[in-house]
Amino acid sequence: MKPERLSVPDEVSSAVASEQRWAAFQDELLADPDLARPLLLLFACGVRPEALRSLAAAFEDNWDLVEERAPDHCPGPPPARELLVPVLTAGREVCAEPCRAPTDKLADRLAEIGEYLDQLSAISDELELVEALAPGARPQRPSFAVGNVGGKRAWDDILNLKQRVRDLEAGLGAIRGELAQASARKVATVLRLFTLEAAAERRASGELQFHDLLVLARALLRRPDVRGRAGTAPWDEVEVAPGHLFVVGDPKQSIYRFRRADISTFLGAARRFGAAGGRVELTANFRTVGPIIAWVNSTFGALMSEVATVALPAPCQPDFIPLVPTRTAAERGPAVSVLGREPHPAGTGADELRAAEAADVAATVARAVNEGWQVHDGQGGWRPGPARRHHRPRPGPHVPAVPGRRPGQGRDRLPGRSQLARVCQPAGP
Repeated sequence: MKPERLSVPDEVSSAVASEQRWAAFQDELLADPDLARPLLLLFACGVRPEALRSLAAAFEDNWDLVEERAPDHCPGPPPARELLVPVLTAGREVCAEPCRAPTDKLADRLAEIGEYLDQLSAISDELELVEALAPGARPQRPSFAVGNVGGKRAWDDILNLKQRVRDLEAGLGAIRGELAQASARKVATVLRLFTLEAAAERRASGELQFHDLLVLARALLRRPDVRGRAGTAPWDEVEVAPGHLFVVGDPKQSIYRFRRADISTFLGAARRFGAAGGRVELTANFRTVGPIIAWVNSTFGALMSEVATVALPAPCQPDFIPLVPTRTAAERGPAVSVLGREPHPAGTGADELRAAEAADVAATVARAVNEGWQVHDGQGGWRPGPARRHHRPRPGPHVPAVPGRRPGQGRDRLPGRSQLARVCQPAGP
């Protein structure tokens, strides 16, 4: 059944809905008897419960890949003792190597390792065994370092023996990793179903996330009835009539890499469909004044024109296109003003630092008023800023927020507000 309408909730609404659905599902997940052992083993291997939410979020952000690549069935993790037994067997053989010098330090080291292996073998509970294999757990693991330990004449092949000791340590360390991976794969099969059901519910209700739009649009373009005469030809080989394709993009928006955007594909599309005058550059900047645009053009024009010093598998550097400002510089007032130019003394306390930062801001505000810095009039020109008599600041929202502290948090912000008001307050009546 098709939804009556489509909507794309904002990121906050989508995140809230996702958290609510996860909270309900998490209770089911932890109560599932089939997942009790994999989850307990996962936690015993050192994986925090919060990691399940992170994995579910990664699945949700890439649900199309989950559908294609994550299996819908997976066996449970093997018994921990099943993984430990061959390691114990190899370890006892190592520790039983004959030594011709009873006082040899390597012989002492092997005795300590042998005792440790016996302690592990005596643990019957699976979870206790997995936790015992963790670094720093009890029984305490002896040192497996044998680089400069032992005399060559005391052993038949000391180099081979030392390598076997290293292999033994690696084998013990790999058990927890193998159990964690097997347990995670089992849990992932359930998260896969949870993820795909959520995507199907969004599709049925018509409330789609942005990633849903991308995936569904791609699926539409892959349908044979939509591709028509293009058949199975790659996109860059499809003939497109002039005026029948319109593409918008910015190759410098690398933030969209998290959406799996590929700059090489974009550059290839620009070459393929933007030739013969079919490419239009949007270069007008309506926000920034001329002096800043001049600096940007000069700096990044040089940086982005540098020749690559390494071979690249595919073109990935866009050409720099100079920006054209629509706002000229104001006649009065700098294009850029640096606040806090002078460093504060080392060891300045938090209260003093906040007061000093407030003083820097207040001094700049007072300077702007006194010097008559201009502001944009919204019509392509500049007008004088508010008169000084109108600049009597009120404590509260006009005070700049301090990094790491919410606005209005704590009484320690009051001195900064007072100082701002005192510096900016005009003299006289």
